[in-house]
Amino acid sequence: MSKFSDTAKKATEANQNPYTEGLDKYNCEQLIAAAGNEVTITTAFYVQMKDTATKALKDVPCFICKEIPDKFISAGTSFGKILEAWLNLFEGNLDAMNAGLKAEPVKFKIEKTKTNDGRPFWKFSVV
Repeated sequence: MSKFSDTAKKATEANQNPYTEGLDKYNCEQLIAAAGNEVTITTAFYVQMKDTATKALKDVPCFICKEIPDKFISAGTSFGKILEAWLNLFEGNLDAMNAGLKAEPVKFKIEKTKTNDGRPFWKFSVV
């Protein structure tokens, strides 16, 4: 590959996050189409992505599941709250949290629903 090809490839990866290396990105809708709406989360993390509206970088909660381990799933606010709670258990240590999660993966049912004001969001319920 040329310098330009290598540079372009690196620039389009999810900010060279070690958790996403070699994985393709899915959203929750794609996940459900491929694996159903009950998945076992084995790894969780944040990836910096560009907000389509503001063009600013933001931390997006993501996860990897046992059912399709070759993809990382871009999740929403509901999963972000779960990820924050898990991180708090490990005093912010993402690697320690993921070691614990690999030892004790958590199965979730994921459903598309709406907030009280009608906005769509993904609901995560422990199975």
